[in-house]
Amino acid sequence: MTTQTSITIKQSLIDLASVVCVLVLIKQSLLPYSIVWAGPVSTLSAMIVATFCLYRRGHTWATLGFKLPESWPTTLKWTVAVIALIIGTSAIGGSIADLFFEKLSRENRFGNLAGEWGKFAFYFFLIWTHSAFFEELLFRAFLINRLELSLPLGKWAAPVAVLIAAIFFGYRHYYYQGLNGALTTGLIGLSLGFYYIRRGRFDMWPLIIAHGCINTLGFLLRTLDIED
Repeated sequence: MTTQTSITIKQSLIDLASVVCVLVLIKQSLLPYSIVWAGPVSTLSAMIVATFCLYRRGHTWATLGFKLPESWPTTLKWTVAVIALIIGTSAIGGSIADLFFEKLSRENRFGNLAGEWGKFAFYFFLIWTHSAFFEELLFRAFLINRLELSLPLGKWAAPVAVLIAAIFFGYRHYYYQGLNGALTTGLIGLSLGFYYIRRGRFDMWPLIIAHGCINTLGFLLRTLDIED
Protein backbone atom coordinates (compact mmCIF):
# COMPACT_ATOMS: atom_id res chain seq x y z
CA MET A 1 0.00 0.00 0.00
CA THR A 2 2.99 2.32 -0.32
CA THR A 3 1.38 4.09 -3.26
CA GLN A 4 -1.48 5.30 -1.09
CA THR A 5 0.17 6.17 2.21
CA SER A 6 -0.35 9.89 1.53
CA ILE A 7 -4.10 9.46 2.00
CA THR A 8 -5.42 10.17 5.48
CA ILE A 9 -8.09 8.10 7.19
CA LYS A 10 -10.50 11.03 6.88
CA GLN A 11 -9.89 11.33 3.14
CA SER A 12 -10.29 7.60 2.69
CA LEU A 13 -13.57 7.60 4.60
CA ILE A 14 -14.88 10.48 2.49
CA ASP A 15 -14.00 8.63 -0.71
CA LEU A 16 -15.50 5.41 0.61
CA ALA A 17 -18.73 7.06 1.74
CA SER A 18 -19.08 8.90 -1.57
CA VAL A 19 -18.84 5.75 -3.68
CA VAL A 20 -20.96 3.55 -1.40
CA CYS A 21 -23.71 6.18 -1.20
CA VAL A 22 -23.81 6.44 -4.99
CA LEU A 23 -23.95 2.65 -5.36
CA VAL A 24 -26.79 2.28 -2.86
CA LEU A 25 -28.88 5.38 -3.45
CA ILE A 26 -28.90 5.30 -7.24
CA LYS A 27 -29.67 1.59 -7.40
CA GLN A 28 -32.44 1.80 -4.82
CA SER A 29 -33.89 4.84 -6.57
CA LEU A 30 -34.00 3.07 -9.94
CA LEU A 31 -35.17 -0.38 -8.80
CA PRO A 32 -38.89 0.56 -8.80
CA TYR A 33 -38.54 1.54 -12.45
CA SER A 34 -36.03 -0.92 -13.93
CA ILE A 35 -34.58 -4.05 -12.37
CA VAL A 36 -32.28 -4.38 -15.39
CA TRP A 37 -30.75 -0.90 -15.39
CA ALA A 38 -30.59 -0.19 -11.66
CA GLY A 39 -27.32 -2.06 -11.18
CA PRO A 40 -25.45 -0.88 -14.30
CA VAL A 41 -26.42 2.78 -13.89
CA SER A 42 -25.35 2.76 -10.24
CA THR A 43 -21.98 1.16 -11.01
CA LEU A 44 -21.33 3.55 -13.90
CA SER A 45 -22.14 6.48 -11.62
CA ALA A 46 -19.92 5.06 -8.89
CA MET A 47 -17.08 4.60 -11.38
CA ILE A 48 -17.28 8.29 -12.25
CA VAL A 49 -17.23 9.26 -8.58
CA ALA A 50 -14.42 6.81 -7.76
CA THR A 51 -12.34 8.09 -10.67
CA PHE A 52 -12.79 11.64 -9.40
CA CYS A 53 -11.83 10.54 -5.88
CA LEU A 54 -8.63 8.96 -7.18
CA TYR A 55 -7.83 11.99 -9.33
CA ARG A 56 -8.18 14.48 -6.50
CA ARG A 57 -5.83 12.36 -4.36
CA GLY A 58 -3.25 12.40 -7.14
CA HIS A 59 -3.86 8.78 -8.12
CA THR A 60 -5.29 6.82 -11.04
CA TRP A 61 -6.78 3.35 -11.44
CA ALA A 62 -3.26 2.16 -12.21
CA THR A 63 -2.45 2.88 -8.56
CA LEU A 64 -4.90 0.11 -7.66
CA GLY A 65 -3.65 -2.36 -10.26
CA PHE A 66 -5.55 -1.49 -13.44
CA LYS A 67 -2.77 -1.11 -15.98
CA LEU A 68 -1.34 -3.00 -18.91
CA PRO A 69 0.14 -6.32 -17.76
CA GLU A 70 3.87 -6.82 -17.90
CA SER A 71 3.22 -10.22 -19.47
CA TRP A 72 -0.04 -11.24 -21.15
CA PRO A 73 0.82 -14.97 -21.01
CA THR A 74 1.26 -14.68 -17.25
CA THR A 75 -1.95 -12.70 -16.96
CA LEU A 76 -3.86 -15.31 -18.96
CA LYS A 77 -2.39 -18.06 -16.79
CA TRP A 78 -3.70 -16.31 -13.70
CA THR A 79 -7.01 -15.71 -15.47
CA VAL A 80 -7.47 -19.47 -15.80
CA ALA A 81 -6.68 -19.81 -12.10
CA VAL A 82 -9.26 -17.16 -11.22
CA ILE A 83 -11.89 -18.86 -13.39
CA ALA A 84 -11.22 -22.10 -11.51
CA LEU A 85 -11.44 -20.18 -8.24
CA ILE A 86 -14.83 -18.71 -9.19
CA ILE A 87 -16.20 -22.08 -10.30
CA GLY A 88 -14.97 -23.81 -7.16
CA THR A 89 -16.23 -21.13 -4.81
CA SER A 90 -19.57 -20.99 -6.62
CA ALA A 91 -20.00 -24.76 -6.33
CA ILE A 92 -19.11 -24.88 -2.65
CA GLY A 93 -20.90 -21.66 -1.76
CA GLY A 94 -23.96 -22.64 -3.75
CA SER A 95 -24.15 -26.00 -1.98
CA ILE A 96 -23.99 -24.28 1.40
CA ALA A 97 -26.54 -21.64 0.39
CA ASP A 98 -28.93 -24.32 -0.88
CA LEU A 99 -29.02 -25.83 2.61
CA PHE A 100 -30.51 -22.69 4.09
CA PHE A 101 -32.11 -20.55 1.40
CA GLU A 102 -34.33 -21.01 -1.63
CA LYS A 103 -32.63 -20.47 -4.97
CA LEU A 104 -34.46 -17.86 -7.00
CA SER A 105 -34.84 -17.96 -10.77
CA ARG A 106 -32.88 -15.23 -12.52
CA GLU A 107 -35.68 -14.86 -15.03
CA ASN A 108 -37.23 -12.34 -12.64
CA ARG A 109 -34.49 -9.96 -13.77
CA PHE A 110 -33.33 -11.16 -17.17
CA GLY A 111 -36.43 -12.91 -18.48
CA ASN A 112 -36.41 -16.07 -20.57
CA LEU A 113 -33.33 -15.79 -22.80
CA ALA A 114 -33.76 -19.04 -24.74
CA GLY A 115 -33.09 -18.27 -28.39
CA GLU A 116 -33.02 -14.52 -27.73
CA TRP A 117 -29.73 -13.62 -29.41
CA GLY A 118 -30.58 -9.94 -29.54
CA LYS A 119 -30.94 -9.92 -25.76
CA PHE A 120 -27.72 -11.90 -25.48
CA ALA A 121 -25.88 -9.19 -27.42
CA PHE A 122 -27.34 -6.55 -25.11
CA TYR A 123 -26.35 -8.44 -21.97
CA PHE A 124 -22.94 -9.22 -23.46
CA PHE A 125 -22.33 -5.47 -23.52
CA LEU A 126 -23.45 -5.11 -19.90
CA ILE A 127 -21.33 -8.09 -18.83
CA TRP A 128 -18.11 -6.59 -20.14
CA THR A 129 -18.80 -3.12 -18.79
CA HIS A 130 -20.95 -3.25 -15.66
CA SER A 131 -19.94 -6.72 -14.44
CA ALA A 132 -16.38 -7.36 -15.57
CA PHE A 133 -14.83 -3.91 -15.47
CA PHE A 134 -16.96 -1.80 -13.14
CA GLU A 135 -17.66 -4.41 -10.45
CA GLU A 136 -14.07 -5.62 -10.26
CA LEU A 137 -12.60 -2.13 -10.17
CA LEU A 138 -15.11 -0.94 -7.60
CA PHE A 139 -15.59 -3.95 -5.31
CA ARG A 140 -12.11 -5.37 -5.44
CA ALA A 141 -9.72 -2.50 -6.16
CA PHE A 142 -11.40 0.65 -4.86
CA LEU A 143 -13.46 -0.56 -1.90
CA ILE A 144 -10.86 -2.95 -0.50
CA ASN A 145 -8.10 -0.36 -0.62
CA ARG A 146 -10.20 2.46 0.80
CA LEU A 147 -11.63 0.19 3.51
CA GLU A 148 -8.15 -0.94 4.49
CA LEU A 149 -6.96 2.65 4.78
CA SER A 150 -10.01 3.50 6.89
CA LEU A 151 -9.61 0.67 9.40
CA PRO A 152 -7.12 1.18 12.27
CA LEU A 153 -6.55 -2.56 12.59
CA GLY A 154 -2.93 -2.97 11.58
CA LYS A 155 -2.26 -6.27 9.83
CA TRP A 156 -5.94 -7.20 10.16
CA ALA A 157 -7.12 -4.21 8.15
CA ALA A 158 -6.67 -5.92 4.77
CA PRO A 159 -8.56 -9.17 5.54
CA VAL A 160 -11.35 -7.27 7.30
CA ALA A 161 -11.56 -4.93 4.30
CA VAL A 162 -11.88 -7.94 1.99
CA LEU A 163 -14.64 -9.36 4.20
CA ILE A 164 -16.63 -6.12 4.31
CA ALA A 165 -16.29 -5.61 0.56
CA ALA A 166 -17.46 -9.20 -0.03
CA ILE A 167 -20.52 -8.72 2.19
CA PHE A 168 -21.41 -5.56 0.30
CA PHE A 169 -20.84 -7.37 -3.00
CA GLY A 170 -23.25 -10.09 -1.91
CA TYR A 171 -25.81 -7.52 -0.76
CA ARG A 172 -25.66 -5.89 -4.20
CA HIS A 173 -27.00 -9.12 -5.72
CA TYR A 174 -29.72 -9.76 -3.15
CA TYR A 175 -32.42 -7.84 -5.01
CA TYR A 176 -32.76 -10.49 -7.70
CA GLN A 177 -30.89 -13.51 -6.32
CA GLY A 178 -32.28 -13.53 -2.78
CA LEU A 179 -30.30 -14.73 0.23
CA ASN A 180 -29.14 -17.82 -1.65
CA GLY A 181 -27.47 -15.82 -4.39
CA ALA A 182 -26.26 -13.11 -2.03
CA LEU A 183 -24.42 -15.68 0.09
CA THR A 184 -22.90 -17.42 -2.92
CA THR A 185 -21.90 -14.16 -4.57
CA GLY A 186 -20.51 -12.85 -1.30
CA LEU A 187 -18.29 -15.92 -0.97
CA ILE A 188 -17.10 -15.44 -4.54
CA GLY A 189 -16.32 -11.83 -3.70
CA LEU A 190 -14.41 -13.02 -0.64
CA SER A 191 -12.25 -15.41 -2.65
CA LEU A 192 -11.59 -12.82 -5.36
CA GLY A 193 -10.74 -10.20 -2.76
CA PHE A 194 -8.17 -12.43 -1.11
CA TYR A 195 -6.75 -13.28 -4.52
CA TYR A 196 -6.41 -9.55 -5.24
CA ILE A 197 -4.45 -8.74 -2.09
CA ARG A 198 -2.38 -11.94 -2.19
CA ARG A 199 -1.30 -11.17 -5.75
CA GLY A 200 -0.02 -7.80 -4.65
CA ARG A 201 -2.85 -5.70 -6.15
CA PHE A 202 -0.84 -5.01 -9.29
CA ASP A 203 -2.86 -6.77 -12.01
CA MET A 204 -6.63 -6.44 -12.22
CA TRP A 205 -6.87 -8.12 -15.62
CA PRO A 206 -7.24 -11.75 -14.45
CA LEU A 207 -10.19 -10.70 -12.27
CA ILE A 208 -11.80 -8.65 -15.04
CA ILE A 209 -11.36 -11.27 -17.78
CA ALA A 210 -12.41 -14.17 -15.56
CA HIS A 211 -15.51 -12.34 -14.33
CA GLY A 212 -16.50 -11.48 -17.89
CA CYS A 213 -15.91 -15.01 -19.18
CA ILE A 214 -17.90 -16.67 -16.40
CA ASN A 215 -20.87 -14.33 -16.83
CA THR A 216 -20.73 -14.63 -20.62
CA LEU A 217 -20.81 -18.42 -20.36
CA GLY A 218 -23.80 -18.25 -18.03
CA PHE A 219 -25.79 -16.06 -20.42
CA LEU A 220 -24.73 -18.15 -23.40
CA LEU A 221 -26.05 -21.30 -21.74
CA ARG A 222 -29.35 -19.58 -20.95
CA THR A 223 -29.64 -18.35 -24.53
CA LEU A 224 -28.97 -21.89 -25.77
CA ASP A 225 -31.60 -23.07 -23.25
CA ILE A 226 -29.04 -25.15 -21.39
CA GLU A 227 -29.14 -25.21 -17.59
CA ASP A 228 -26.11 -23.35 -16.17
